[in-house]
Amino acid sequence: MKRKIVFSLVFILTIVFIGAASTNIFSFNINQEEVIWRFSYTGKTDSYMDQYAHEFKNKIETESDGKVKVELYPASILGTGEDMIEQVQNNTVHFNLVADKDMTSYIPESQIFQLEYLFPDNIGELTKLINNEKFSKLMQEAFIGKNIYSLGYFASGWELISANDYINHPDKLKNYDLRVAPNRFNIRNYKEYGANVTATDSVEAYSGLYFGVFNGQVANLSTIKEMGFYKTQDYLIETKSNPDINILITNPLFYNSLTEDLKSLLNKVVLDMKDYSQELQQRHYDNNLGKIKYANEDIEILSLTQKERQLFEQHAQKVWNYYEKMPGDNTSELLNYLKSIN
Repeated sequence: MKRKIVFSLVFILTIVFIGAASTNIFSFNINQEEVIWRFSYTGKTDSYMDQYAHEFKNKIETESDGKVKVELYPASILGTGEDMIEQVQNNTVHFNLVADKDMTSYIPESQIFQLEYLFPDNIGELTKLINNEKFSKLMQEAFIGKNIYSLGYFASGWELISANDYINHPDKLKNYDLRVAPNRFNIRNYKEYGANVTATDSVEAYSGLYFGVFNGQVANLSTIKEMGFYKTQDYLIETKSNPDINILITNPLFYNSLTEDLKSLLNKVVLDMKDYSQELQQRHYDNNLGKIKYANEDIEILSLTQKERQLFEQHAQKVWNYYEKMPGDNTSELLNYLKSIN
């Protein structure tokens, strides 16, 4: 662990000195011989984040005729998700594609994505909602207060349930031994349904499922596939209870210092990436489902009907109110806005 931390610090210092020598990050101009933008993320090779980052890099470099170069720092090379957020705050790294769950200790409002059955289960409707003017404005106000500027929100999937039973009604979760990720709203959500909740990380979850400590668990599809949860389960239920959101962030000082042509270039690419993100999410989702079905032919993959979702939503609404009491100037207004259009 110490070696990793030392390596990350040395790496960060190295790119700072290189950047200082090659170009001033506060005075980028598209007419300079070389402009370098640094882009970090936690995703591994071929993950949703990784493919998003490569497409972003390709679009920026192509549309700037190669005058802007994007350096990618994938797979947590620069540290944890929280480390990379701080690097954006400090203007060490220019862009970070960050999972909403990594933002929660910085931006309390970002916990809204962990509320179940509040968001659409359709990727197009979801993308449109989280990037509309009202929602973006309320979130941006929270981000700016922490020296972060959000450029866009991109859905990479949803939370699902894998289990030994077909969980299509809240009553089926009563006294059910269920593993969830260790965050406050996951725990509170499933306790509200009456489940016997254990919060553990993904590695411990697999052994718990294998040895029958848990009858089911909650995670996104990528985690279910990568950790092999489906190997021990009879059902994969597409609850799509809440979305997994990636947020493209930058430093407000950096963003506002860009020349108009560079800012226009960046804004155009971010806008174009919204359509690409939808296609990428669906491709990843279908690919992961296909691999799970191929590896375990006996697993049943089922989706909740709208009527079934509504039954879960009735319980979930009780947890929504806890979000309103969270620290954060815009938590109440964000929740009321989403409830008004739900």
